[in-house]
Amino acid sequence: VYENIYTEERQAWFPENPAPEEASAPLVAQSDDEKRKEALKAKNLAALQKRKEQQQALAEAQKDMELPPGWRKVESRSRPGEWVYENEETGERQAWFPEEDPKKKELREKNKKALEAYKAKMAAKEENSKALPEGWRRVESRSRPGEF
Repeated sequence: VYENIYTEERQAWFPENPAPEEASAPLVAQSDDEKRKEALKAKNLAALQKRKEQQQALAEAQKDMELPPGWRKVESRSRPGEWVYENEETGERQAWFPEEDPKKKELREKNKKALEAYKAKMAAKEENSKALPEGWRRVESRSRPGEF
């Protein structure tokens, strides 16, 4: 491949004439499809720039915000120099700022109580069931925690 040092145009064949200092006009006029593609590319580029500016503004606002309990800000493993938020309880990591949703917290507590009640019910049922043959024991299901 041969490149014009002035215009950076490239061609695959050996050049026979000196490199022109100005870019030549396109050989074929752009079709309507190509014009639409160029307009779409410009629109997408503008939208991307706007999104990046919004994300930057949000990141600046979140710097001063206090993290919910149980969360900490740590450096990303896959993208050094970027920060993620880690849940200290579960070890879950996420790129967006964590928000403590009161409804989620209430639902989590409700589910926890329901699971404890179910386990208690199953334990009572187990006590009343037949005795297992020697060498056997009843254990919790791996695929359905809380069931035996």
